[in-house]
Amino acid sequence: MHRCEQSKINKLVINRVAVLLQEKDLLVPPCRAVVSVLNVEGYRTSRNNEWTSRRLFRMLQRNGFGGLWGLRKQLKQSRNYGIFTAI
Repeated sequence: MHRCEQSKINKLVINRVAVLLQEKDLLVPPCRAVVSVLNVEGYRTSRNNEWTSRRLFRMLQRNGFGGLWGLRKQLKQSRNYGIFTAI
């Protein structure tokens, strides 16, 4: 898989996780719960594997977020400023 395809997949997953966090009013759900939702909805990693907590955390780190807490913090700041862009 090429880097641009990986980036597209990561962006979709980050946006889905952001929606999950917003649905919970920015409370951070357990990583296992987020991973479970991603797997049930058919989201796959760039290597077509199921998501695990570790894979999600590392993907978020590679994209500039400190895990779910870092994404939550970014969402909270963007809510104050009215913008959020993944990647």
